[in-house]
Amino acid sequence: RPYSVVPNPDTTPKCIIVSGFSSAPLAPDYSVLLKGLNKELQAGIDVLKKMTGVTIHVNLPAKKGRADELAQLQNAQINTFEGKHPCGNVSVQIEKLDPINKSERVWYLDAQDLVAIGRLFLEGKYDTTRLVALTGQEVSHPQYYKVKRGASIASMIYNNTTAVELRLISGNVLSGTKIEKEGFVTRRFKLKADDKRKAVDIVLDKDEGWGASSTSQVANKF
Repeated sequence: RPYSVVPNPDTTPKCIIVSGFSSAPLAPDYSVLLKGLNKELQAGIDVLKKMTGVTIHVNLPAKKGRADELAQLQNAQINTFEGKHPCGNVSVQIEKLDPINKSERVWYLDAQDLVAIGRLFLEGKYDTTRLVALTGQEVSHPQYYKVKRGASIASMIYNNTTAVELRLISGNVLSGTKIEKEGFVTRRFKLKADDKRKAVDIVLDKDEGWGASSTSQVANKF
């Protein structure tokens, strides 16, 4: 931030933000995404701290969808946020924690990327495995999939949707990227499927219950 570009390794950020939740509609549950990954997460924090020496903020939801693995991290400042969307937006969090001034930069990353960094230094390999959530009103069986980045989404949606004409979104419904049925898993961690013949109205209401996908089943797709 502020321009969402790849950070320059020759510069030092003002701070680092680790995003530990999403407040967007139908967001995945990070307690599922990060279950049992304490060692990898802590290694990622330690590496970033040694590389930069700056404050590392780990941001969590105050209530639903909180990952204990993140709350237990050492060598980082743990923050909690509460409220409706966009409280999970990194820019909103930066403004509350450490606003960016002229010529300053903040680095940010998702908690699953922190796992990849930790695993790289623990095991000496870059692991592109991610958990992605397949959700949406036209999905017959919403669930999480364990995939490699770049994997085809065709097998995830095959015989798993109720509409013929689909609108597929990689990322959340508010700011995600439209992809085709022959598309691939990108860095974003959620896939949403709607019937593109129907209008989709999103109402941010306290009773909608955005906090988690409807199931915690995990399927392996490589």
